[in-house]
Amino acid sequence: MAAVVVCGLAFAMASCGGSKKKTENNEEAKNENVVYPEEKSDDGSLFLILGTDGKYGFIDASGEVKISGLEYAEQFSEGLAKVWQRQRGAAAASVADLDFSDGKFGYIDNTGKFVIEPQFDAAESFSEGMAQVRKDDIAANKWGYIDKTGKIVVNLQFDLCEAFSDELAAVRIGDWQNGKYGFIDKTGKYAIEPQFSSAESFYEGMAVVRVGEDADRKAGFIDKAGKMVIEPQYSDAFHFSEGLAAVKTGLEDTDKWGFIDKSGKLVLEEQFGNTFFFSEGLAAVMVGNIDNPKWGYIDKTGKMVIEAQYSEAGTFHEGLAYVRKGGNMIQGGKTGFIDKSGKTVIEPQYGTVTDFRNGMAEVWFGENLNKCAYITTKGDVVWQGSDRMD
Repeated sequence: MAAVVVCGLAFAMASCGGSKKKTENNEEAKNENVVYPEEKSDDGSLFLILGTDGKYGFIDASGEVKISGLEYAEQFSEGLAKVWQRQRGAAAASVADLDFSDGKFGYIDNTGKFVIEPQFDAAESFSEGMAQVRKDDIAANKWGYIDKTGKIVVNLQFDLCEAFSDELAAVRIGDWQNGKYGFIDKTGKYAIEPQFSSAESFYEGMAVVRVGEDADRKAGFIDKAGKMVIEPQYSDAFHFSEGLAAVKTGLEDTDKWGFIDKSGKLVLEEQFGNTFFFSEGLAAVMVGNIDNPKWGYIDKTGKMVIEAQYSEAGTFHEGLAYVRKGGNMIQGGKTGFIDKSGKTVIEPQYGTVTDFRNGMAEVWFGENLNKCAYITTKGDVVWQGSDRMD
């Protein structure tokens, strides 16, 4: 087996879906505050790593390497992992410089066996039994969906698509600037016709959609019948989680966030400089200004139950949330984990981390974050790589 050195999420590919925001290159990027269906945890059996030879693999919860020698892979989702295989004769490249046009994507099971052979020019992870794929020899630059046998069950016809969530998926027809978004069911039939400037996945029976163009674009919420149940009135909004959604009405970065319920009632006033969605009964919120942010946690009454004292904070998963002290990562701040009482469970010592999923979190540390490990919720190291190769 190949020697293993670093965790695998550092080289994640861009998804075809997500919250639509324009980047400097006029491309669409995800809203980093939202946990999207395709980003949710794997099935818990295996965890992604990267080896000294530039190959990907997977360990189990004990740290034992179970799969190795993959040229590119992403975390397991619903029992399958997306992998990329170089075409025969294509020149090898470093992990940082992979040219995915030189190969194809397929899917393996937890034994490392291909259950869907590499054949797609682009692909995403499975969600609710379906995965987005693109196959340019059939329909160049168009996306559709496959089932777990690899059969194309929704024809390749969309310019952009989301993972399925609540039995529906957001899709776009047309380019990023002028295209319209609607929602399809798992047969590919439109459940909600394309009509929105942008759209996000359904959560708890509601989805964020936007209408209007550029500075006049406003966010509201629809139900699964396509009815606008909360009128477009927000400059930005996150999906519903635990019955509440974060929204803001102002257009400036300094404008504040609050929370609404599913009737659209503002239950927590717009008072937070930034926020995440509720998870396990608590939401991270920022007070102060962006130059000196202080993050803490509120409950659903708006009470600050964990004092605002951190330079960064994340959402709770499996009873723990990551927090950073001492400034941001560039300033040398370190990240650890707290429990829901605010007690430090794992001391701030890492450069960056992931949320806990299935009892494990990835942590990066060392000069230039060149070391990586997997830890348990008690902080025990179950696997650690050596220095990352350039």
